[in-house]
Amino acid sequence: MTALVPARRACPAPEPKASGTGPHRLTVRTAGFQSANRSSILRGATSSLLMVGHSSIKGKREISSLPKAFTFREFEKKKREKFEKEKKKEIEIKDVNGKGKHYFLREDWEFIEQSDMKDLKAFIIERWKQVRVKKPLAYPKTGTIGKMEYRISYYIVTTKNRWWFGQYATLIPEEDIQEIQKAITRMEKRAHTR
Repeated sequence: MTALVPARRACPAPEPKASGTGPHRLTVRTAGFQSANRSSILRGATSSLLMVGHSSIKGKREISSLPKAFTFREFEKKKREKFEKEKKKEIEIKDVNGKGKHYFLREDWEFIEQSDMKDLKAFIIERWKQVRVKKPLAYPKTGTIGKMEYRISYYIVTTKNRWWFGQYATLIPEEDIQEIQKAITRMEKRAHTR
């Protein structure tokens, strides 16, 4: 979303930068107005006129092209290679009390592309085995050695065309839930055949 705000007389509009901008950062200056993208509004600019999409007003514009993000298959390949290299590396997780720690090994993993966000969002389902703990633990039963846990995380392509770890709870389409369940079933079968 682009917003038009009255240009300040005392502070002329900054010139657009040659790098670090993209299609989501469209700069328009004309007829006493300067455009502000969402982030500049959040930095304190106030808008008196909102505008959706790109401006049809003629004026100064700059749109720099960003490199295209990896496709889902390329992302999956890179992550698989990384996981293979780190297969014997322990993953350290702090206990909820902040004092204890849990250590896991990543035994297996699968990647699923979100059905309605092709090449934009990927789920990673990991099977972790707890190998040791450092006490004290807030809940001692969580410290069972050999216990298996599943981790479902996601990566999403940002507006800067980078795959980014999703740190918040995700929304999962219903048809993808079935794919995640199938992936977990495949991992369980592989674990029992080892």
